[in-house]
Amino acid sequence: MAVKIRLLRMGRKKSPFYRIVVMDSRSRRDGRYLEKVGHYNPVSKPAEVIIDKEKVLNWLEKGAEPTKTVFNLFQKEGIALDWHLTRSNASEQVRNVEMQKFELAKKLKEDKKTTDKPAVKEEKVIAPEPELVPEVEAVVNEEVITEEKPVEEVVPDETPVEEVKSEETPIETVEEVKEETETVPDTEEKSAEENKDTE
Repeated sequence: MAVKIRLLRMGRKKSPFYRIVVMDSRSRRDGRYLEKVGHYNPVSKPAEVIIDKEKVLNWLEKGAEPTKTVFNLFQKEGIALDWHLTRSNASEQVRNVEMQKFELAKKLKEDKKTTDKPAVKEEKVIAPEPELVPEVEAVVNEEVITEEKPVEEVVPDETPVEEVKSEETPIETVEEVKEETETVPDTEEKSAEENKDTE
């Protein structure tokens, strides 16, 4: 007979409570079990997990297989680590050292969670604005009035552009380019008028 360590649901609707039990894999979820080895309450904060370690290790030695969820609970409680060290034939001293490391890491993790999240939310207290002495208030108002200055118009510099001449290609000034662009449309208009006259 295949034996599983799994959860048996208890509690009421929308408020689950689970027993961790050893039972035949062929029996239904809420059916008869061989032995109760602990319980798990996911509703409480933090989640409450109580497992009898000796009973669990005894059943694991007999060949019982935990479900994925139960195995995750065993990992959080350190039972999976202890079972791994037992199976790998680690000495008693090595097992004790590894379990102490695990307990220390678990304790540090819990302390970090409690320090990161404050238990009670602090309410923000808004301090009333201090009343200004009339003299200071007058000075503040004057500064505000004097700070308002008219916007000055930006006038571009009218400095002449120097002509740069090179022997290869002469560079035309801005005025020459303007004259050429103005004369070009006139010539086009004249040619258009001449074409109309010839027709």
